[in-house]
Amino acid sequence: MSPTVLRRLVVVLVVALAAWGGLVLRHRGRTDAPAGLTLPALAPDQVDDVTLGAGPEAVRLHRTGTTWSVNGLPASTGAVAAWLGAARDTSAESELIARSSGPHARLGLDSATARRLTVRAAGATLLDLYVGTRGPEFEGFYVRPVGEAASYVLRGDFAEGLARAADEWREKTVAGVAAGEIGGVTVRLGRSSMTLARTGGRWTLAGAPADSGKVAKYLGQFAEIRAAGFPGATDSLDFTSAERELVLQAPDGRMLESLVFDSTESGAFWVRTGDGVVYRLDGATVDRLTTGIGVVR
Repeated sequence: MSPTVLRRLVVVLVVALAAWGGLVLRHRGRTDAPAGLTLPALAPDQVDDVTLGAGPEAVRLHRTGTTWSVNGLPASTGAVAAWLGAARDTSAESELIARSSGPHARLGLDSATARRLTVRAAGATLLDLYVGTRGPEFEGFYVRPVGEAASYVLRGDFAEGLARAADEWREKTVAGVAAGEIGGVTVRLGRSSMTLARTGGRWTLAGAPADSGKVAKYLGQFAEIRAAGFPGATDSLDFTSAERELVLQAPDGRMLESLVFDSTESGAFWVRTGDGVVYRLDGATVDRLTTGIGVVR
């Protein structure tokens, strides 16, 4: 083999090795690049504090034992547990958008304007994210870990939970008393009142026999009374002149539930429970619970 041919072979070999090396590095770069954001497991029975945002629009979830509150009011434990459990499912529904801080302002991820999501358990921070604007096609949210420059779009149930206002986390069950636990119902309408009472296996309304089938249907409403909404900061509440009141009692005379109703100009009612929490109920529901007592005869 002549020296010229040998030199050409060496050149070809060097070029081939360089090309192969470039492909390997390029492939390795793609493999090592994070495709999305991995969220930690957020066990509902371990997480005890969640804070999203600041100021009047902030959402603060807090767990005491097995129950949750939102901004100091009863929260739906089931809704909070489902949202926290969705964190792991959403990990596969995230995408790296940018590695640098350049797009932060455009994505709403600047630390001065973004909402901050912090999830804690026993004093330890499990998740700390800046939450920016909605993602492409108004789906999901842009997020980035606090202290990092990389930005991601996060989709799925966990991401959609970031859009909930405080009232959307609240427990909407006004009362829940099974018919078999009720021994008496007293309804006050203005200055008059009626009492439905059980003596032995018989029901009476204002001392007169009541229809057992109608009584069962009436009492069945109290198994779950769901609110239609909650009062806002500008709503006027005045229960001092409330014209309707309802009290549920156990067979031994213990009070099970006490509801006071305040009518509104729209026809709906504010209802205050015995623990002081106020909900909104539509007029038809309030009528069935209060004036509806008269149909059991």
